[in-house]
Amino acid sequence: MILAIAANAWRECLRRPFAYIAVATIVALGLVSTLLRPFAFGDATPEAVNLAISSMLLAVLVTAAFLGTSLIRSDLERGTYLLILSQPVDLVTYLLGRFLGLIAATLLVCGLTAAGVASVLAVAGGAAQGPLLPAALLRGFLRVLLVAPVLSAAALALSAITSRLFAPVLLLALFVAGDAAGDGLLGRILPSFGLFGLEASRSPSPGWLALYSVLYSVVFLVITYLRLTLRAPIRTES
Repeated sequence: MILAIAANAWRECLRRPFAYIAVATIVALGLVSTLLRPFAFGDATPEAVNLAISSMLLAVLVTAAFLGTSLIRSDLERGTYLLILSQPVDLVTYLLGRFLGLIAATLLVCGLTAAGVASVLAVAGGAAQGPLLPAALLRGFLRVLLVAPVLSAAALALSAITSRLFAPVLLLALFVAGDAAGDGLLGRILPSFGLFGLEASRSPSPGWLALYSVLYSVVFLVITYLRLTLRAPIRTES
């Protein structure tokens, strides 16, 4: 049943044209790499690698912000949430299905973006700066994959907590808040997505990052679960 719910969430995300518009836009920005420098992973990383990893990270963020934050909210507003739970499906199964479906859609968009940027680099000659798949690029791709569950879980939590209008803004704010908060209490509580970068000074091991990703994914899923159990589902007439 989890896989059926995940497949439905996956199709729901990919039916929306925004995912493909995002891919096309990010790939187009690849031709002007300076626009992606706020997402750079350190000066020591080759420009082609920086561009490819930055584009994948941006694709994951945009997909979670503008597709994931509406998944549960849409179910609540349309009454689909109640319909699903009236079947032999419990809340945990529903949440895991939505979570896995969103991750699958996010990684597909990420893969399409990576392929598009690789094509841009080949056409523009960016790949001449070095091999297209050096160790740094493979390490960066793994770290982008570890970001996807955290952003997906956070998107579902915000989808259950607030409206479609504010949820994307709050997710984008969360993305930068952990690093902006520094070493204070807030910085220790919020996830720090800068840890997934490639800078040598902030480069934990993949195993540590995997545990970090699992921890925050579980935290956001628990928040989503508690929010749904402590409130009555809303429904609005279309």
